[in-house]
Amino acid sequence: MRLKTQPNPLLVPSDDFDLNVNGETIPCHLSYVYNWRDPLTVAQPGPYGVGPAVTKRFSLNYASFAHVTTDQPMTVQVRCKRAIIEPTIRPLSYHISPRVSDDTLEFTIRPGQQVSVEAHGDAGHVLHIFADLPEENVPDPDDPDVLFIGPGVHETPQIVLESNQTLYLAPGAVLRATVGEKEPFERIEPSPDYELRHLHHFVSAWDAQNVTIRGRGVIDTTALAADHVRKNPISMNRCTDVQIEGITLIGATCWTLSLYRCQNCRVENIKQISAFYNSDGINTISSCDVVIRNCFLRNRDDGIAIKAMDTGNRDCFLVEPDSELPGGEVNNVLVENCVIWSDWGYAFGTTYETRKPISNVTIRNCDVIHATHPCHQGVIGILVSDKADVSHMRFEAIRIERSFKAIVDLRICETWWTVDKNLGSIHDVTFRDIHLLEKPSAEALESFPPEATKYRTYYTELLDSPAEMIGIRGASEKSHIRDITFEDITIGDERLDSLSQMQINAFVHNVTIR
Repeated sequence: MRLKTQPNPLLVPSDDFDLNVNGETIPCHLSYVYNWRDPLTVAQPGPYGVGPAVTKRFSLNYASFAHVTTDQPMTVQVRCKRAIIEPTIRPLSYHISPRVSDDTLEFTIRPGQQVSVEAHGDAGHVLHIFADLPEENVPDPDDPDVLFIGPGVHETPQIVLESNQTLYLAPGAVLRATVGEKEPFERIEPSPDYELRHLHHFVSAWDAQNVTIRGRGVIDTTALAADHVRKNPISMNRCTDVQIEGITLIGATCWTLSLYRCQNCRVENIKQISAFYNSDGINTISSCDVVIRNCFLRNRDDGIAIKAMDTGNRDCFLVEPDSELPGGEVNNVLVENCVIWSDWGYAFGTTYETRKPISNVTIRNCDVIHATHPCHQGVIGILVSDKADVSHMRFEAIRIERSFKAIVDLRICETWWTVDKNLGSIHDVTFRDIHLLEKPSAEALESFPPEATKYRTYYTELLDSPAEMIGIRGASEKSHIRDITFEDITIGDERLDSLSQMQINAFVHNVTIR
């Protein structure tokens, strides 16, 4: 058996878990996560230099993560420094049952699995373990077309890749974002206390072909939050033949990985943990022929979002002059075999910036292990807030384990991000083999803090009106929703077999249940 570890003392070590794999100690590290039910109360700066004001504003807590690399199943022992209460290993579709002995959980993990170890009876203070397959064809450090980032910490304000270049992060490498002395910034959210600032993308490529980002290292942008700075960790712009594989990203302060007007892209085995506003996981924007596969995404905002836009969004801070450029449609996007932990927004779908046609999108065989923010965004969503026609989308074989919100939300309406008020339409969408495993419950409501009034109100609405779990709402006869099919949908032990089990308004036509 080949077993490799990625020891990295340059990341902050976890104080919640010790990990042992086949007799070898594996380092566990901390990353911030959003936790509105149990935020930290601190008086001093915490990991990665994030101070108490930021911790409070963003409702932060910690999660732990660890990497192992193996080509065979292996025995994992997790020693927990907090009391073990009803331990659960997610996704549940892996069928992993831990054995408990005093303060230790033991179980078997297989190559390629990405698991969340929840040892304390809730979703706080968890351990994410990423079991990578061994790498193949590791780049030559001396290749002039390879930017080889070896073990250790490497700090820089920006990396711009060109055609035929590879950025490689070796196991044990940390690529950390800083602020350049001459970087321009844009104040985007004035307040008496602070202002958010947009800077250059961290790792980017522009009008390039055959660009690769890969490895087993970590891109860390956490420290930017201490200065309220937003950098997109990875942004590919008008590129062709893009491959992004294997790396881990923590601490994104805005969109984590975006593909803008790109073609022929493959994103595989990416791991993300983020806690700050608008830290979408993977955004496909006006791009075609995209495959996103085998990723683990835990994000403060949307997990995987399909968009079509050129201007008007401050988080992607695109530079095109107007929204009437030729092209820009989305076509042929495949998402499969991903694990999503949604701490705020949609787990996946087409959301907000929808200004050009979007079609032929398939999302299948995915596990949503948590969707834990009570709000009017669904787990699966199609939100048209501009003029786009969104059609021919398929969502199939999706397992939703825990949700505090609707599981499906199809909606046409104006939002904060609307640019063109001549709203579009949604049609020819199929939902097949979708299952919510744990229904909303009064017991879950008891875990809400008393001060979380608006969250308690929304969740109570779900309890009082279970039909809110699937919502389909058009905007007008012109901006309507039609030809929607549901097949083999369950909410807990209840099968969807009637339109009365959904919220449907007058601008929705031809909804079929099978």
